[in-house]
Amino acid sequence: MILMKEKIPVAIVGFGSQGRRTAEAVARQNDMKVMGVALSQPDFSAHLASRVGYPIYSMEPKAMSVFKKAGISCKGTIENLLPKVKAVVDCTPAGVGKQNKDRFYGNYNIKVVFQAGEDPANADIPAFFSITTYNKALKAKFVRVASPFAVSAGRTLWALLQKVGVKRVLCTFVRAGSETTRAHQGPVDTIIPEPPANLQRIKWELNHIFSETEILLSSVKVPSILLDVQSIFFELAEKVRLNTVTNLLSTTSRVSVISSDEGLFSTDTLFEFFRRTRPSSADMYEVCVWKEQIEVNGNTLRLTQAVDPHSVHIPDVIDAIRAMTTKISRNESARLTDQSLGMLKPSFKV
Repeated sequence: MILMKEKIPVAIVGFGSQGRRTAEAVARQNDMKVMGVALSQPDFSAHLASRVGYPIYSMEPKAMSVFKKAGISCKGTIENLLPKVKAVVDCTPAGVGKQNKDRFYGNYNIKVVFQAGEDPANADIPAFFSITTYNKALKAKFVRVASPFAVSAGRTLWALLQKVGVKRVLCTFVRAGSETTRAHQGPVDTIIPEPPANLQRIKWELNHIFSETEILLSSVKVPSILLDVQSIFFELAEKVRLNTVTNLLSTTSRVSVISSDEGLFSTDTLFEFFRRTRPSSADMYEVCVWKEQIEVNGNTLRLTQAVDPHSVHIPDVIDAIRAMTTKISRNESARLTDQSLGMLKPSFKV
């Protein structure tokens, strides 16, 4: 168990879209330190991690010479890195985390956080959501963070459940079809409905966290590499006023009520705002709800929110590390995480 004044030594395995974001978020915590990044080959991600200054470790001993030939200095192998850390965040492609667990992680006294692509069966906590499962993670060795889609929809759902109750949720994800460095994958000039089977795990996660609420999901992919938009209808347990909902969301952690009147009327304006104002990256950790899109009719609530599917869950990853390795309370961890990441206040004004 780590004491408050000590820094939690953390290893990042994989340095793709999630690894880069996770490493940056860990490095910005005053009580954590990135001890190294473990990689399988000296590709673009490896060169990027090396340039940032993270110590590089090879997943395979025989690959160390390949890294050296590519001009990247290796400190050793992953088996040299793991004894130095208390926690690992595995950011490898889906299925690889299970292989790493069987081959490496089980041999060391470390805690491991998996991404949502991994099979829930590989974790003691199959869908970590900081608000609801933080205290359960203390005794866990392996935790899988819920998907960005479940985390983002869950933040507003949780707030409403605590205040007025929710009977049913109907949510449509309008998803960016790709992301930076992968724009060539498309889609281009088309909108693609998501196969229902792809939504089953997200629905399972939400039902796992919010077991008493009926949840229906749909999704389409659009030609964008920026943010997602979620259109959500809530059937509430009682009638509410518009001001009640607006005030509730304006005081909910990791949710920010924004206004089109202030120029934040689209995903690209939001992206530009964060790109210009966030201390280092343009990652958007908040769920941003448009004030003008909040509508109430009796016990039916409609709202529209913007989400960065690549980073909205990162605060939960940071909380998971603290939950597993320290005695810090959930509220204190959330405060430390949000402050270090420069997150917006719920009642945000430009």
